[in-house]
Formats: sequence, structure tokens, C-alpha cells
Amino acid sequence: MRRDIGDPLMKTERRDPGVQTLLDEAHMLPDCAARDTLLGQVAKSAEALGDLDTAWEARTAILSSMSSCESPRFETLFLCLAWCLAMSDRDPERFSPATVLWQYKWVATHAPKYASVPRRVLTRLVEDMDERFIAVGWGRRAGVHKRLELHSLTGDLASAMAMVPEWRATPRDRGSDCTACEADTLVGLHVEAREDETALREAKQIIRGRLTCATVPHSTFGVLLPALSRLGRHDEARKLYQRGRRLATTTEEAACSLLAPYLAYGAFAGEIDDTLATLRIRLPQAVSLRSDYERADWFGGAFAALTFLERSGVGVIELTRVPGIAEEGESPTAQVAASCHEIALRHARALDARNGNTHFTDSLNGICDQYIA
Repeated sequence: MRRDIGDPLMKTERRDPGVQTLLDEAHMLPDCAARDTLLGQVAKSAEALGDLDTAWEARTAILSSMSSCESPRFETLFLCLAWCLAMSDRDPERFSPATVLWQYKWVATHAPKYASVPRRVLTRLVEDMDERFIAVGWGRRAGVHKRLELHSLTGDLASAMAMVPEWRATPRDRGSDCTACEADTLVGLHVEAREDETALREAKQIIRGRLTCATVPHSTFGVLLPALSRLGRHDEARKLYQRGRRLATTTEEAACSLLAPYLAYGAFAGEIDDTLATLRIRLPQAVSLRSDYERADWFGGAFAALTFLERSGVGVIELTRVPGIAEEGESPTAQVAASCHEIALRHARALDARNGNTHFTDSLNGICDQYIA
């Protein structure tokens, strides 16, 4: 009896021994860029030999990899998805569209974070995803969510907020994101709009531990720190800071990006030792962040943290060498802050140029004031 094509142990009469060896090696690796690269080699070799089942298996594995969205070449993920969709369109019985639709959402979420992806492509991406979800009977909620998310990630907060009623009214279905992720999206929107009380109401179930997922409440607590500060609820902010920071440090791939808001708030709140430790550990990792969005966010948060440190009298900080930012040993805090600001500004401007607004540069300009009512 033939195994399902998603089974890593599947054998076919056409599978080449060399391809099988590469595939076995890939399946022994955890989710990482090296695994994705090896799977890409498997896919190309298998396709050249006419073994489309193995090529499909390898490419769907890449799509299912959490690390693929952080790949040094995000466009390869686009190409991988496009190939799988084309194969599914040609032979849906053999290559089930449902296999890649869930991962399609990941691509739709991460694509706006790269300034090199044109706005028209982002719009068409979400439209196509929505059409495919409806075609297989998964419903409209994911499509509405991704349109709302696209507006938010491209700096059109008004359009994102305007879609909230439609999103709430659209029934949940098989393709919907988890309730924790959906709640996290709403919290972020309201905090960005400075609707702080509403944000806290939306976050209530997350704060109580009743809604969780892989990065919630890690991300949510960080987003809420400016809101609580603006409301003068500093004790609550410190508690969420401690809880969220501990959770963020336990993650693997996402730890660096998740810690950006904790870095800025920690310095603002006088948690100097924590902030210095985070800078020493995470700054060398931050230079490897791939998307413009993440780099603008992290280095913007680092700039805010360093600014608050300098205001607190920390004139020099000890760091490992990071080319273009800091030398080994002690570096002037103001100099490191200026370097981080330059990096954040470069990526913020790239995103704004693509989006046709000034959202990210405006956010960077006001980053140190976000904790003040």
C-alpha cells in the first residue's frame, strides 16, 4: 500500500538513491535554514529526474518549516509556494491543495515584512489565498484577517481598524488562525491606535493565561508595555515585563525579535542590568535578522533602550564586537545608539517607500515617547 506523500519514509519506484540520501539527511535536521537548503536540493534533483512526488514532499516540508520565513532569501519561499500551487492546480487529486493552504497564511503574513516585495504583489497574494480558501470550503475568515493584517503591516492603521467589524462578524472556520493569535492582532492594533483601555480588554484572556500559542503571550505582553505605561499602571507593566521577558528567552528562532519591546521598556523602567544583558547577548544575533520589518523594530527598540540608558547616566557599555556598531569592550552608549538608529531608519525608509507613506519613520521618530500619555 502506497504511503501518503507527506510521510518522510515514503518510497516510490522512481526515487533515486542519491535523492533519498539527501532527503534522509534533511529529515534528521531540526527546522533551520540548512534543512531548508537541503530540501531545496532534493526538490530540484527529484524534479530533474521526473519524480514529482518527492519534489512535492520536499517543497511542502520547506513550506511547513517555521525557519523558512526567516530565510536569507525569502523569495525562495515564494517560488516554493508558487510551484506547489501550480502542481495542485494541475492535479489536485495527486497534490492536495489543502496541504499548502495553511502555510500560505504564513507566507501572506511574512511577505509584507520585506520591502523588496511590491505592494501590488502583497495585495494579489492575499486575494489569491482568500479565493483558494473559499474554493476548498474553508471559509472567509482567514482572508479577512490577512487583509486586515496587510493593512497593519504596511502602515495603513485606519484601514486595518475599519476591517475589525467585518472580521468579528465572519464565522470561524477550518482556516482561521488560533484565537490567541487573533486576540494578539487586535491588541496590537488598539495599542498602535493608542486605544489603551480597549487593548487591555482585548488582552484580558491572554493575561489570565486562558489564550496561548507558540508566541502568545510572549508577543502580547511586550506590545502592552507602552499602553500600561501611558495609563500609569506601572506595577502591572513591570509584572508583564518580567513574565513576558522570561517567556521570550525560552524560544529558539524567535527570541531575538520577541525581546525588542522588552529591551526598550526595560531601559525606560530602570531595569538597567536586564537591558545591558539583553544588549550583550542579542545584538550579535540581531544583525542576522532578515526582514526589514524585524530589523527596523529591533534596532529601533535598541536605539530607544540606549537612549534611556544614556539619560540614566550609563555613558559606556561593554559589548562583544559587532562590525559597524560596536568594538570589543567598552563603547560609548551614544555612539552605539546612533548606529542602531541608522540601521532602523534605513529599513523603516525602505518599508515606507514600498508602502507609500511615512508610518515606520514616524514610529521611529516617536519611539522614545511611546510610554508617555
